[in-house]
Amino acid sequence: MLPIIVNIGPVSFTAFLVFSAAVLLVWFLVLKIFKPSTTARKDLVFYALFLIAGVLVLTIVGKVLPLRTYGVMVALGFVFGTLFALHEAKRTGIGQNLVMDLSIVALIGGIIGARLFYIVFYSWDYYMANPLKMFAVWEGGLVIYGGIIVAGLSLFFFLRKKSVNLKALFDIISLSLLIGMGFGRLGCLGFGCCYGKVIAAGSVLKGLGFLGLAYPKGSPAWADQLSQNLIGADATCSLPVWPTQIISSAGLFLMFLFLLLVHRKFKKFDGEIVSLFFVLYGVGRFLIELLRINPLYGPFSSAQWISLGMIVLGIFFLVRFGSSSKLKS
Repeated sequence: MLPIIVNIGPVSFTAFLVFSAAVLLVWFLVLKIFKPSTTARKDLVFYALFLIAGVLVLTIVGKVLPLRTYGVMVALGFVFGTLFALHEAKRTGIGQNLVMDLSIVALIGGIIGARLFYIVFYSWDYYMANPLKMFAVWEGGLVIYGGIIVAGLSLFFFLRKKSVNLKALFDIISLSLLIGMGFGRLGCLGFGCCYGKVIAAGSVLKGLGFLGLAYPKGSPAWADQLSQNLIGADATCSLPVWPTQIISSAGLFLMFLFLLLVHRKFKKFDGEIVSLFFVLYGVGRFLIELLRINPLYGPFSSAQWISLGMIVLGIFFLVRFGSSSKLKS
């Protein structure tokens, strides 16, 4: 567990503006490579708004800027996912300019959706009592399913009037998403969230107890176990829990490699990859929830209910897209 890699600061307002200008310059060069100059200038204004927001955040949180593991991993996932999408767009003939635009739409929609789901399903009472805390995303509190759903809807509405093969495009997006989520789960490991259940001595899987992670005092797992009287206040670490973040991350990267192989070698119709993504991710998430502690809504957690919906939807898409492909041929 390493929630903060390093504290940068104290940072002066002038230094932050200089850093912001440097970031803008780098983005401008990237956009000049991948986009026409006219659209690059428009996008530069868009990115400048993010830096202005960064100045406001710096003013709110103080002049010491923590470089958090979760944020770094999410950023790496976004960068590598976008680079992969750009490469595939070039290989398959889909416009790279469009992919650059979609990456920003997906990022904004994903963060908003992930935050909303966390507020609604996990901490509604707290945020109703502290409404301004809803915007404090640097304190943690994101649900990946919310990010997937809202990002997907954002992309759909953004693309609905554009002349593009949506099924082929979403095949690429689903692969990029797996990269981003794989890095994101490593961020969860660093932050200490999304941990698993305690590995009980009487568990049928107790032979795998050596895989357990014990989190330090003050971590979310430690605080949760303290509230359940599983450990005392003098405990220096939590009881060993299932390393669900590592399992999830490894599963996501393996899923990416498998679907990439299908995409490159065995794909029969457009939409096949995104359909398989729905099924495989739904199954994987449903199973990993068995090792996690989350509120239940009936027999399942909210994530498991959504997983079941994803599986059904993925199977429906496989049949629908496969059938329409046969009819065309």
